[in-house]
Amino acid sequence: MPARLSRHDPLLRAAQRLQQAIVAGLGRVDRIDHIVCSLQDAHEALGRLTHQHQRARSHGFGLAAQRLRALQRRQLFQLQSLTNQLLADDVPVAAEPPALRAVLADLQQLHQEFDTVQVDLKQRWISITTDDIVLEDIALGPFEIRLLLGRIAAHPDSSAFDCIALEPNPAASSIQTTYPHLSV
Repeated sequence: MPARLSRHDPLLRAAQRLQQAIVAGLGRVDRIDHIVCSLQDAHEALGRLTHQHQRARSHGFGLAAQRLRALQRRQLFQLQSLTNQLLADDVPVAAEPPALRAVLADLQQLHQEFDTVQVDLKQRWISITTDDIVLEDIALGPFEIRLLLGRIAAHPDSSAFDCIALEPNPAASSIQTTYPHLSV
């Protein structure tokens, strides 16, 4: 049976923070109801604008009618955007939040797979450092892969990670290009 961890153990605290970030992200993931409510609100607003536009035209308020027509167009674009979000294949389905024990086990596994695992709770990140990576006989060196806890709730995908070249090999023509032979 594994040893019981103190509540002050940095790995346990990191697991708790990571679990909280994931749970916060799940609340954002299950957004279909929110989109439907927004669609209803936008439709009602369009109806009000249409009524106001008709009244402005009937009273001969040309400038007001023109302004209301522009607002109607904006509302139509909002309806279109919300409808596209609902119809998109990428609207995720809500998932069950991971158990704290599972998150902790994953963080402990990092220590078994990588020599360098860092946790910075103040800066809100967890990182590992890879061994030297060689791609098609080209030495790329080691990388730090950093999970930013502040990003994971809003972006539960690869954009929650930063990949940092620890021994960059910039192009002679531009130091902005870390690995010129891999540029796209």
